[in-house]
Amino acid sequence: MAEAYDFTVLAPRPVDEVVGALHAALTKYGVHARWTADVAAGLRDLGADPGSEIILIEACEPEGAREALREEPRLAYLIPARLAVQRAQEGTLCGFLRPTELVRALDRPDLEPYADRLEKLLRDAVSEATALGADERPRRDAAWNSLVATSPTTEGATARTISPPRRSGMARAARQAGTRARRPANPRPPGPRWP
Repeated sequence: MAEAYDFTVLAPRPVDEVVGALHAALTKYGVHARWTADVAAGLRDLGADPGSEIILIEACEPEGAREALREEPRLAYLIPARLAVQRAQEGTLCGFLRPTELVRALDRPDLEPYADRLEKLLRDAVSEATALGADERPRRDAAWNSLVATSPTTEGATARTISPPRRSGMARAARQAGTRARRPANPRPPGPRWP
């Protein structure tokens, strides 16, 4: 059986706890969480509610990244690694695309030691953050793909931003008022339109 392209764990803990524990575990293993975003809040601001809480964390192991980028500049497409934490029907999903699989796409077997090292650090951090014991295994079953699709939305849930907000003042004011921000009727100045 082929190995999955991702490493994902179903944790019996709330999203906020997993995100906090994941930040602490990444730091413990020498991986720097460079950026955290509330993807669901961003999509809601654009009028596309994903129906589930989704937090994205971009993380980088600086020494390994520097060495790998010297060997292959195309790795910039893959760095930093992205970890996702998402509320699901049965708990919280936490995981990432496996760096070893991503490096194989570049057809550079000499880079696999860098990817292996980063993957081990990320697996250890996710396992620790989700309280995955040594005798437990990541969840994998036939219903795996339907978990996310059937995740219910909590009534009255409010959007929250973990990293510094990058929203317009109009969106922030609308959120505080409990309404949706509306775009102006003609947001562009008159003149030629670019394709």
